[in-house]
Amino acid sequence: MGCDVSGGRVRVVDCNRADDEALGESVTAVTSPADLTGIGIEYSGQYEEMYARGYDAVRTGIYTLTPLLVFSEDVRSVFRFVNIVTSRVRTADGLSVCVIDPEAHDDQVVGSIAQSFDGRIDVRGGDDGPEIRVQGLPDQPTEWTPMG
Repeated sequence: MGCDVSGGRVRVVDCNRADDEALGESVTAVTSPADLTGIGIEYSGQYEEMYARGYDAVRTGIYTLTPLLVFSEDVRSVFRFVNIVTSRVRTADGLSVCVIDPEAHDDQVVGSIAQSFDGRIDVRGGDDGPEIRVQGLPDQPTEWTPMG
């Protein structure tokens, strides 16, 4: 079974520019990663639109939380934002994926954000290439395992 990623199925909230008609219908924007309220509003609108179109298996991805954490004055606001998004996705029996650079934040911040998710996949460079370690997901390697 293939994956359809046509423009009709993909929505994006761009966090680095003002809303621009040139972005097209599949992209909405806020001016800054610090605007968690605006991001949440745009995300909710995009989510509702996809659900209204009949896509009951909506998937959510946050490309990276690092800018949200860097621009936010308080990690608790980012934690609340992530918790709201993941709760909404969980209620709809959906899937959400998030990326965070653990080298850009201390372990306490990464651990706090990770609490909002059912599982965690860590990736690192190994001697023979990339390795992964999985926490919280059944039937997955819990020790560092080569990806290749």
